[in-house]
Amino acid sequence: PSSGAELWSFQANGPWIATPLVVGETIFAPNGDGNLYALDLNGNLLWKFKADRAMWSHPVGNGNTVYQAALDHKLYAVDMISGQQKWVTDLGGAVVYSPTLSEDGIIYLATLSRELFAINSENGEIQWRRKFEESLWSQPVLSGSQIFLGDLSNNAYALNAADGSNIWTQKLSGPVTGQPTVTENAVIFATEDGTLVATTHDGERLWSKTVEGKLYTGPIPMDDKLIIGVALGETPIIMINSDGQDIWSFVPAK
Repeated sequence: PSSGAELWSFQANGPWIATPLVVGETIFAPNGDGNLYALDLNGNLLWKFKADRAMWSHPVGNGNTVYQAALDHKLYAVDMISGQQKWVTDLGGAVVYSPTLSEDGIIYLATLSRELFAINSENGEIQWRRKFEESLWSQPVLSGSQIFLGDLSNNAYALNAADGSNIWTQKLSGPVTGQPTVTENAVIFATEDGTLVATTHDGERLWSKTVEGKLYTGPIPMDDKLIIGVALGETPIIMINSDGQDIWSFVPAK
């Protein structure tokens, strides 16, 4: 981090799509070749776990088990030390975004078969599943007893985490992809057409903001500010305040 000099590298047989998970002194890195690689902090291979298809989803873990979804429609629970499978659940659809693991051990994840699942992390049993009319390219975000996510038909949802039932729905200006951002006072949804929409946790509109470019995930909170990553626009990074007002923008030199 001090110089940018390379310390080590590790070569797999496919693209790196998802961000690795680091737990203690172990890196869990899913790859497009269908393997979940466990490396030490020096880049040495500890073990690898093979799925039937590519892994695009960021893994989650609880300290002894890593949970990895794959494009083979399955969610795997893998022992962090040995790399041995503990259980596998067939979801009937591919998962491209990360699951969300709650403190009480429930895994929430959306599939490309238009379903949202709640799964028991101990044994892989499905607690409930909800079918949507439109495709889900969004990671569900858990806040208290509510789940927030969006779909490709411009809908933003707040759902009951206990059973997946609807609490409220908001119609937005474009498809919702990626992950909403939840702060103490707001839920912020990003749409592909470049619009941010902030609501209260109860679904009341607070503000909206449109940027030039496309948004594929919600902003990143930093203290009382928000950092926005913009695709296909002249300004790739924008900082705003909690009310949606511009603070600064970064334009790289040409």
